[in-house]
Formats: sequence, structure tokens, C-alpha cells
Amino acid sequence: MKLSVLFILVANCVFSQCEFFPTLNIGNDTILCQGSSVTYSAPAGYDFYEWSTGANSNSIIVNSPSTIWLVAGNISSNLVINGDFEAGNTGFTSAYIYGTGGTYGLLSNEGQYAIATSPSLTHNNFFSCADHTTTGVGNMLVANGSGIPNTSVWCQTVTITPNTDYLFSTWFMNALNDANVSNLQFFINNVQIGAIFSSSPTGCIWEEFNQTWNSGSATSANLCIKNQNTTTGGNDFALDDIKFQAICLQSDTIEITYDPLSITIANDLTFCANESEQLTVTSNVAGTIFTWQDGSTGSTFTPTTSGTISVSATSENGCFSTDNALVNIIPMPWNIDTLISISTSCNQNNGVVSVLTNGTFNDVPLYNWNGPGASNPNQINASVWTNLSAGWYYLTIESQGCFRSDSLEVKTIDPPVANFTASVLEGCSPLTVNFNNLSQNATSFNWNFGNGNTINGVDQSTQSQVFTGNAIVQLIANQNTCADTTNLSITVIFCGCTDPTAINYNNLAVADDGSCLYPIPTIETFNVFTPNNNGDNEFYYIKTTNTLSIHLTILNRWGQVLFDETNFNPTWDGKVNGTNATEGVYFYKYAILGLNSKEALTGQGFFQLIR
Repeated sequence: MKLSVLFILVANCVFSQCEFFPTLNIGNDTILCQGSSVTYSAPAGYDFYEWSTGANSNSIIVNSPSTIWLVAGNISSNLVINGDFEAGNTGFTSAYIYGTGGTYGLLSNEGQYAIATSPSLTHNNFFSCADHTTTGVGNMLVANGSGIPNTSVWCQTVTITPNTDYLFSTWFMNALNDANVSNLQFFINNVQIGAIFSSSPTGCIWEEFNQTWNSGSATSANLCIKNQNTTTGGNDFALDDIKFQAICLQSDTIEITYDPLSITIANDLTFCANESEQLTVTSNVAGTIFTWQDGSTGSTFTPTTSGTISVSATSENGCFSTDNALVNIIPMPWNIDTLISISTSCNQNNGVVSVLTNGTFNDVPLYNWNGPGASNPNQINASVWTNLSAGWYYLTIESQGCFRSDSLEVKTIDPPVANFTASVLEGCSPLTVNFNNLSQNATSFNWNFGNGNTINGVDQSTQSQVFTGNAIVQLIANQNTCADTTNLSITVIFCGCTDPTAINYNNLAVADDGSCLYPIPTIETFNVFTPNNNGDNEFYYIKTTNTLSIHLTILNRWGQVLFDETNFNPTWDGKVNGTNATEGVYFYKYAILGLNSKEALTGQGFFQLIR
């Protein structure tokens, strides 16, 4: 674990030893405008600074949105005695044995160590490597690694302060090139601290490993670096600059965000002088204030002159942005002065429309008339249009892509108006109807009654006709060659059935023609009868629909008639002359009279009387 990573991970340190340091404060969260930057600085006096950007100075310049944090801290003096081994083999203990020599040199045997200025001085196969700090002349602890895990390579007990954070670190390298690297682990008071750490397989590569530890209530710490290898081959290493130091860390975090203000005018404008157009500006930030070049505010602007139109915007955070658009207003030094209309006689197509203009055209104008009616495809490209029928006519004049429009009506002189009423519009056949002619401005009339009769007349006298079927009555009112037409519908009902009980009953019928149709009667009988005064199934009857009357006869098994009635719904209460009939089987027969007053259904059966 590198020290820079340590600064990130240790977010909560105990401040009892740090009260003399100022509280770390690098500033407040900030919103920047596009293209601007801000400098953040930390107080001086800390041993180290670690910014989220990787910088280690006490200040940085930020010019982009980000989350910025700083960890700053102080490290005390080293509590380990002879951690650099410059005093030789003293100040520590080890479960390894100091080198006894052999075929390959002082450290020929596993599980032994020596203090030397190079691994090569302790074993023939070890590399020649300088110590970590003094470039070849300083001491280091060199070990021929053991294959027994949890064997203490180096131990020392130091006095500590309770409730304090400490950094336990060492520099560590492989004594030769070997893939079977050494695996070591920190222990304090016989408790492992952190994960196992391993040297590089390349010899003479010094690497620092460290772990943090809080002392809690402890006043002393037994520091150990233990071997965790389980194989004997290759795990040969060197240690140097072992340290145990009190640390104080403080951190602070701020958020840097950008005001993303950006504005856009939708598009440039080209329009004619008789039109009104607007420029519209939009912003990607709510609450933006827009100010146009004339000092007006708002998101829209109505230009009155050609040229470049600019707008500026200010966000709620005070950030600024601008945009502009080109406006081209096409001049129109001409206008429609007078529209002239000459009326037409009836159906003569002799009406006229024309136009007078004033001003000056910068090109040859195009005149376009169409009509009668706005959507009529009939048109002419001229300033005058003759031989017209009555109706509205519409004019458009184009010059330099600009348009002016107007319309006027060609009227008919005293046109005829056809109109009439009927004394009745619906009734039974044969139906007599009187027609009253209410037409105007007409000199002759053509009637077609739709029943085969027609009348051509020159007066507005009342007409009377008899109808035996539906008809459309038409009246044409004429004045010279002009005409107007109107229609009325006559509905004739074919009457025939006056019986309200019939399926095809017609309440408008005035006579019965014998064609009435009647619904078919239905019947439902029951095979159990329980007249026991419990309020349920107390009477025997036959359930029917679409009937006028029922003739019901009930007999006992000897053929004696016990009940015989004819009415709409005859019912038997199970008594004979006031005395309850006995339980048993009884027989019934019936005759049903349908709605057409004819006997429609007959039948017989039996039922069980139970009390």
C-alpha cells in the first residue's frame, strides 16, 4: 500500500494529538462560469498534501467541474530504534538466527539473517544492491527466507500514546531475480495488521509497504515483521528504513460545478415589411435574463430594421453569454389602393373585378385572382377579370417575394329565392298535403311533387297533392334566366294494425287491415306442489307469456275433477271444498288462448302434492 493511497483511506483520525494544527479548510463549493478557473489553497505547516488531482503542493488551480478533496497531515519522528540498521545488529529481536556460514557464504542456511551493505556480501547467489537511503554504503537486514509461516524476521517494542494513529512502514526488496518472492506481514501486539505484502520478483527493486494502526488504550506496541512463506526456495530478501510514526490526517472536500449557460437565437430572419416576425432566444439554464441590443428584455424580440440583432444573457450565477442573428426586412413601397366590382345579372356571367395600386414596384408584379370561393381553382394572372358569375373573388399581388392580399364580392341583381312550406310532412296513406309558396323575386314556378305530378305556373297559389308513398317535393323559382331551387321531404306511413298486443302494432294506424302479427305464447309447468303454509310454493299454477287466458283443470288419479277455472292466471290452493287434498299424484290439463283470441296451446301432465 502506497502512502498516497493511505491518505485517501484514512478519513477519520483521532485529533487528540492534532489539536495544535489548524482545521483544514480549502474553501466553499463553487460554481464557475465557462472558461474561468479558481485557485484553492491549504494552510501551510503540514508535512504532506495529497489532492484528488494527484498534486502534492499546498494549492491547485481548478478549471473544470469536479469533486476536489485534500488530505493533509503531519508525521512524528520515528519511534523505531536503529530502523535503518546503521548501528548494526542491535535494538531488535528476530526468530531468525544470525548467519552461521556455509557453502554459499554467511547466509547459506534458511531462516538466517545478517546486517550488511549488500546482499551479495552474505550469499554467493545474491545480487549486489545498495541500501535504500545511502546508495551503497549503508546497512540493511539481509535474510535467507524461512519456509515456516508466522516466523518473526524483525521485532521491537516501543512506547506509544493511547488513542493515536500510527504508520508502520518498511522498505523491502528481493535479494535476487526469483519468481518465488518473499511474503511478509506486519504484526502489532501479536495481531496481524493489513494484508500480506510481497517483493518484486526482480532483485534490487526497493518498494515501500505500510499500514496504519490506532493504539486504542495501549501504551506500548510490540512491532513485528513476520515471514508468511510456506516454501523454502527463492524467498530471500532485504529490509531497510523500518519506521513507526504517529500521524495526524485532516481532509476537506468541495464540489466545483460549471454554470453551463449557453444561449441560441433560433434562426436568422428574412421577411416582408408588411409582416411581423420575432426572434426567439433560448437558454439551457432556468432563470436566465435576456437583454436585447435596444435594452428590452425577454426571450423574444420583434425587429423593425434590417441588420445584426444581438442579445446578451446573464444567469442566476452571474455568468454571461451572447448570440446574434441577421435580419433582412424586404421593403414594400407599394400597396393595394382600390378594388372594383361590377355586379352580374342572373346567370349571365357578366361581372367584373379589377384592382388599382399605388407606390413603386421594384420588379414586375404578379397579379392572381381566384374564385368564386377561396378554394376555387379557377384563376387568372391579370389585374382585371371579366365575365364572372356571382360570388367572392380573392386577389394576391406578389413583388420580390412579398405579398399583399384582398377580396371583394360580385353580387347578383335581385336574385330569386325559392321557398315553400307544407301543411304536414308525415302521415298515413293516403296523405293529403297543402303547399304554400313563399318564394321571392320570382316570375314563374316549376313544381315537381315526386308523386308523378308537376305544375308550371306564374303565380304563388297554394298547391294540394295526395301521396301514397314517400316523395321529394321540389320548387324552382325563376326570374328571367336566374333560378333558385328548394326541396321538402314527405313521409307516408302504411297503416294496417291497430291491435296494441300485436308485434307490428302502429299507433298511427287509422284502420285495421287484418295484417296484425302476434308473439307466440310460451308455457312452463311444475311437477311439485307444497301447500304447507310456509309461504313458499303455496299454489299450483301454469306460468305463461303472450296469452289472454288459461283454462286449467286438475284431477285426482280416479279422474275426478277437483279444480276447473278459466282466467288470466288460475291457481289451485290444494283444497277441495275447503278441505286439504291428500298428498299424492295429481293430473292437470290446460288450454291456452293466445293474444289473437285463438286457442294456441293445449297439454296435460302430472304433479306431486307434498305437505
